[in-house]
Amino acid sequence: MKSSIVASALLLSAAPLLSFASPLTSRADSAAIDLTITQFAGLLEHLEEEFYVQSLAKFHPDDFVEAGFINGDLPDEQLDVIHDDEATHVTTLDAVIKSMKAEPLGAQCHFNFDAALVDVDTMIKTARILELVGVGAYEGGALLITSKDILTAAGTILGIEARFWAFFGPTHAHLPKT
Repeated sequence: MKSSIVASALLLSAAPLLSFASPLTSRADSAAIDLTITQFAGLLEHLEEEFYVQSLAKFHPDDFVEAGFINGDLPDEQLDVIHDDEATHVTTLDAVIKSMKAEPLGAQCHFNFDAALVDVDTMIKTARILELVGVGAYEGGALLITSKDILTAAGTILGIEARFWAFFGPTHAHLPKT
């Protein structure tokens, strides 16, 4: 699973180069590309939201303390905040997709993160990778989006995804530990 997420992150980092591959030729092409990017973003947000649903169901403050955190409430509360924001991203992107006369793909998917939730450390490492993939996806997709409204929403979400990655990032990998 980890290698496929890393491979996806690498592929997404190449997305900006695709914007130079061929010029857009029509408004219909632009709308189709905007829908494809929005569908991908929506699917990614569904995946992230479900990851946090499963993480919150499995880990509690005592688990974080047992994993070496000074205060188990801090990471638990932060996971709640992140989940709520991811759920907002899902709602927002699903509404945008429906306004484009399409059905969101993410609602049709079921995700099983059992292998990523074996312990707190693995969960944090997985969250870091998921958030990095999110940042890369929004950065790459932004170069291809033609709708100013969709670009504004993507830019807003990108900032939030970057904040989440920073929370789980290398310098905060284990947060305050004893």
